[in-house]
Amino acid sequence: MSKKVIPALIALVGALLWLSSAFLPVPIFAICVSIIASIGVYEIEHALGVKNKGFMAITLLFTAAGPIIAEYIEHINLPAAAFITVYIVAILTMMVIKHENMEFKSTAAGVLMSICLHYGFSCVVYLRDIYTTDADLFGGRKSYGMFFILFSFFCCWMTDTMAFFAGSFFGKHKMCPKISPNKTIEGAIGGVLSNVILTLILLTVFRHFFHIEVGYIFTAVMTIILSVISIFGDLAASVIKRQNGIKDFGNLLPGTGGVMDRFDSSMFVIPLLYITVSTLIEYDLGHFIFT
Repeated sequence: MSKKVIPALIALVGALLWLSSAFLPVPIFAICVSIIASIGVYEIEHALGVKNKGFMAITLLFTAAGPIIAEYIEHINLPAAAFITVYIVAILTMMVIKHENMEFKSTAAGVLMSICLHYGFSCVVYLRDIYTTDADLFGGRKSYGMFFILFSFFCCWMTDTMAFFAGSFFGKHKMCPKISPNKTIEGAIGGVLSNVILTLILLTVFRHFFHIEVGYIFTAVMTIILSVISIFGDLAASVIKRQNGIKDFGNLLPGTGGVMDRFDSSMFVIPLLYITVSTLIEYDLGHFIFT
C-alpha cells in the first residue's frame, strides 16, 4: 500500500513547492520543467538502448528548449515548424555521419519521444499562463493556471492511487493482463470515480481561498475524461517498458522509479487539458469552463 501512497504524496508535495515557484520573478518554474523533461527523454532513450551521446545531447537540448521557449514565447519570433525542421535535419545529418552506431529504430523512437516531451512539458508552462489569454474570463488571476496544473496532476496521480485501492478491494476482472497484470476494470472505475470527488474538493479549496470560478460540472466531466486518458497513458508506458524488458524507466525517485514513471500519463493529460481550455476560449465558448 505504501508503494502507491507515499510516492503520490511525495509527488503532490513536490508539485506544490514547484507551483509556488511560478510566483517568483525568475524563471525557476520553466527551468524545473526543462530539467524534468530532459531527464525523462534520457530515461526513455536509455530504455530504448540509444548509445550515441551526440544524438542524446541533441534530443535532450531540443526537449529542454520547449518549456524555456514557452516561458518567453512573446519574445521569441521562431515558428515551431522551422524549429522542428532544423531539429529533424540535424538528426538525419547525424545519422548519415554516424550510420555505423545509430540504429534507425531506436533513433526514430528517440526523436518521436523527444518531440512528445518537448510539446507535453511546454504545455505545462502554457497551462500555467492560460489566464493571460482572456482577461475578462480569468480576471488576471494566476491561480487559474495553478489550479489547472494541479488538477491535471490529480487526474494522473490520484487516479492511479485510488485505482490501486479500489482494485485491491473489488478487483476481479483484469483490464490488460499481458500489459499490466495488476490493473483491473473495477479498479479503473473506482479510481476514476474517486478522483472526481478529490478534484471537486480541490476545486472547492481553490474557489474558497483563491477566488477562482471554474465550474463543478466542467471539472467533473473533465476529470472523467482525463482520468480515463491517464489510465491509457499509463498502459502505453507499460507497453514501452515491457517491450524493452525493464520494470521502471529509472530509479531517481525512491519508491516510484524514474521521472517518466511518474510523469508518463501527464504527457497525455496536460496537453489535452490545455487544448480543451484554449480551444473553448478561442471559439468564444469559455463560459463552459465556468459551468
